[in-house]
Amino acid sequence: CRHQHIPVLGPDINESHLNFTVNKKGEIRFGMAAIKGVGEAAVRSIVEERDANGPYTSIFDFAKRSNLRAVNKRSMEALAMAGAFDTFEGTHRAQFFYRENSDDSIFLEKVIKFANSYQERQMAAQHSLFGEEAVEVRDPEMPECEPWSKPEQLKNEKEVTGFYISGHPLD
Repeated sequence: CRHQHIPVLGPDINESHLNFTVNKKGEIRFGMAAIKGVGEAAVRSIVEERDANGPYTSIFDFAKRSNLRAVNKRSMEALAMAGAFDTFEGTHRAQFFYRENSDDSIFLEKVIKFANSYQERQMAAQHSLFGEEAVEVRDPEMPECEPWSKPEQLKNEKEVTGFYISGHPLD
């Protein structure tokens, strides 16, 4: 692909499909099923929801709309490490793995807990006898932290995809 000047782009939660595909610009987009730890059921669930209700606007929108039985913590971590959430403005990969202290859970686990409680509230509101309106809950704030260094980013990409996607260590 490099010799023929065909760009191969990393996975993208709003553009990738199960397998490698060609986007509208003629670029090859990495398939989400090629990411270690992301199963076929998870990818099908992500793509079906995206096709039905439009592109995901943030990690919180993604988590709230996902089937959390199919798209579990391990698959979300692998998607984040591979760069599938890089499409969301104002975020970088290190934020998803940020811990405030050593006893704290990573931010991605907090996102999953938030999405679980959001989905439970949605189900409770649907089953309410009195037709109570759901209370709007604000999304948590993204943590402030330093982005990963290029070598660390490449190491994590290689770990979950088997390839260096956004560069090469010798560059």
